[in-house]
Amino acid sequence: MQHWIAAACAYLLPLLGCTLFANKSTAHVHVSHLQAFRDLTLVGWYAWGAAGLVHMYDQLNDASLSTNRQLAGYITLLQVINMYFIIYLQ
Repeated sequence: MQHWIAAACAYLLPLLGCTLFANKSTAHVHVSHLQAFRDLTLVGWYAWGAAGLVHMYDQLNDASLSTNRQLAGYITLLQVINMYFIIYLQ
């Protein structure tokens, strides 16, 4: 059973690290995400949406600096949020 849990963690870590919590490296996953997978029974209780938004806004803050020319993060989520505001909140 431990083998399957380790395989699930090995699948989920790069999935989250390269999509929801993407950074400019595009291939490296930050080691802080390992803490989220210590107990897979608790993963459903995490506030993934809030964590994703915090990460996205942090990446937008970094991109707004005059020295940066790239935007990192889950850009698809940003596009969906923008389309929601454009279509439904007119």
